[in-house]
Amino acid sequence: MLPSSAGCRTHCVASVAELELAVSPGGVLAGWELLAANDPVSTLFQAPFWCLPWYRHYTDFEPRVLALTENGDLVGVIPLAIETSTGRLTFAGDVMTDYRDVVARPERRAAVLNELLRFIRSGGFRNVLLVGPSLPESETPQLLLRLCPENGAHAVYRSNHGWRWWPEQATEDPEYKMRYAIRCLKRQGELTFSVIQADEEWNALRDEFYDQNSLRQIFGGRAVTFHRECKRRFFDDVMRGPAGHAIALRVNGELVAGHAGFVHRDVLYWSAPSFDIRQRRNSPGVVLMALALKNLKGWGLRGLDLTMGEGDLKERFSTERVDLHGVEIHPRASTYYSRAIRLRATGFLRGIAGEDAWEHKLKPRLRAAVSALRRMRGAGIRGALRAAKIVAPAPPIEYAARAGDLREPVAANVTLRHNRISDLLRCDVGAHSEALSAAARACADMNAAACFHSMLVDDRLAGWVFTAVRDGAAHVENAWLLPEFRGRGLGAALLAGAARYALACGGWARMSISADNLAARRAAETAGFSQAASLSSNDDRAIADGDRGAHAGDGAGETARLQPGVRGRRQGDH
Repeated sequence: MLPSSAGCRTHCVASVAELELAVSPGGVLAGWELLAANDPVSTLFQAPFWCLPWYRHYTDFEPRVLALTENGDLVGVIPLAIETSTGRLTFAGDVMTDYRDVVARPERRAAVLNELLRFIRSGGFRNVLLVGPSLPESETPQLLLRLCPENGAHAVYRSNHGWRWWPEQATEDPEYKMRYAIRCLKRQGELTFSVIQADEEWNALRDEFYDQNSLRQIFGGRAVTFHRECKRRFFDDVMRGPAGHAIALRVNGELVAGHAGFVHRDVLYWSAPSFDIRQRRNSPGVVLMALALKNLKGWGLRGLDLTMGEGDLKERFSTERVDLHGVEIHPRASTYYSRAIRLRATGFLRGIAGEDAWEHKLKPRLRAAVSALRRMRGAGIRGALRAAKIVAPAPPIEYAARAGDLREPVAANVTLRHNRISDLLRCDVGAHSEALSAAARACADMNAAACFHSMLVDDRLAGWVFTAVRDGAAHVENAWLLPEFRGRGLGAALLAGAARYALACGGWARMSISADNLAARRAAETAGFSQAASLSSNDDRAIADGDRGAHAGDGAGETARLQPGVRGRRQGDH
């Protein structure tokens, strides 16, 4: 128990075991759910049905739940946590939490926030704690701006746009907006939209949904989170609870988009969407959202909260934009002044450019420039120079082989699979994010004549390659072997296996390799490929006849990459 002021007593719950006792009947947190229900500005992210599963499954965080009582009654709850590896203070849910606020009786909110600041000061925490964004009606940001100076902390005001959709404000049928994409999906087969209502249905959907969501994040160059078992277990618990709400869009029974969200106070919170990246041209994720909006009233819901963020999707579908306020609490003056300088610089640029130009032109260009710099850094010095067209690429060397020229399969623990793009998740996705993102984008761009081949070693992803049949020839493209699997002869086996699969109906396999990529050239020759220039004139004529016109800008000149830092046209362009 911590000393408190203003007639309150503060209890700090510091372990999962203590938390389980505290929420049981008679415990100090037994009234948490009722308090949250009676707080008009609390959100689901401060409610027990969200926080308790998170504390149980995210064992790399320790609970620090502050419970404030007055005359034995619970008047405030602050669901905090400490990251054990860094000592960082955060709210329960950490980066998954879209709204960060306290739970309090309205008349005691200032006292509860004062206890939060006292806890930060007494605990010696040095990281910046973001309180908010909170609902527009919440007084928390204004109270913190007043209370921080009194408690020796520095406050920086934050504001974000929030997006909502209310049926009574809609002027256009959301399904009608997506009519063309819906027709495209229906041309592929039966299109079905369903709500996942039973545990058995969720069990059948969840793994495919998690993988699809992760591939979507890889495709977008974002950090993958659903590969962590703790997040999967957390979502399993919440989705099976009273707040869980899952929907699925399928074509011929195959999932093309899904969503796992939460319902609170009859509002659906748009949380974790997924879509099949191979269907991205048909916008299945947007179709799913449009159908969800159309069905909200039938589900007995008042509206949909798209939370904060930017982008055409939220602006296109929302009927209301609100300002979501927040406050950064800086325990140290150094971080406060650094942040203040950055905000002033941003405000200066915003003032010169104008609000519309800043939001829609300047800021997107700055983000694109940062992204390009990251890609150049991942490509290495030589790759960066080539991307900037300072160093010319080495000329390509053409290789070719027939099925009979290719080497036989390797050891039994090596498996070559075809068109299983979820295999991209069978590795340390964080360590190979650049290469995986390029592979996911190439998968999304595949046509019906292309194939993605993945190599697994003891069920771990070792590498991949693409083949595309054009004009009677199988073109081997975009090969990549993860660094930890190089030097074992696996590159040659990958190329040979993919080419053999593509040559099931006969013909020639072709590939183009940069002259300075010695590792890829050795792998191709070991696999059974020969330089086209060294073949007999009859063979060379047969190759030319079978691949006439293949170099007219269709990607046949791409480089097989089996060595780090060398990137061909397709992956480098994405």
